[in-house]
Amino acid sequence: MMTVQTSKRTRQHPRTTPDKPSIAASRKRFNEDYHKVLNHFSITRNDWRDATPTQRKLWRNAVNEMSTEVPEKDTFTHPELPRIQAERKARYQASDARDELAADGFVYVIVHPKWENMVKIGESRDPNHRRDNGNTWYPDRGLKVHDAIYTPDRKRLEDLCHAWGDKRGYRLQGEWFEINEFHAVNMILKVQHDNTGV
Repeated sequence: MMTVQTSKRTRQHPRTTPDKPSIAASRKRFNEDYHKVLNHFSITRNDWRDATPTQRKLWRNAVNEMSTEVPEKDTFTHPELPRIQAERKARYQASDARDELAADGFVYVIVHPKWENMVKIGESRDPNHRRDNGNTWYPDRGLKVHDAIYTPDRKRLEDLCHAWGDKRGYRLQGEWFEINEFHAVNMILKVQHDNTGV
C-alpha cells in the first residue's frame, strides 16, 4: 500500500484505501459482476456501465438470490416403496406405459413450504419420482411429499378424493386443493376406509 508523508502524520493514498479500491480492482469487479448478471438477464455492457450503483446492486442481489443452493431432498419412505422402486427400475427400459397399468401405488399429498393451505393430491407408483418431476417446474425445488397412502387401486382412490374435494369446493385447479395438508391426509384415509377395495 502506498503512503504519503504529510507534515504531522502519515495517511494512506486515497486511490488505494480499503474503502476505495484501485482502478484495476474496480475493473475486475465490474467485469465479474457484469458477466454474472449477463448469464441471467439480457443486459448489454452499456446498460451495465450506465446503470446506477443501486441498479447494479439490485441486479447482483437478484442473481445471488436465483443461484442459491438446492435444498436437501425430503425423501418419503414406506415398506412397500423399495419393492415398487425395484419393479419400476426393472421395467423402465421396456415401457413406462406398462408401469402406469399397475393398479397399486400411492395417493400422495405434496406441499410447498411457501404455499400455506395449498396441497397437490395425486396418484403415483412412486411419490418421490413424482415430486422430483414436479420440482423441475419450480426453481427453488421446494415441493415435498408430506405423506402418501398405499392403496391397491390408486386411480380409484384418487378419483374419490378429488370428488370429495370438489363437493366441498376445495379444488383450486387440476390436482391442487385449498386445504391443510393434515386435513388432506385424514380425508384420504377416511375416503379409503369408507370405500372397500381402495
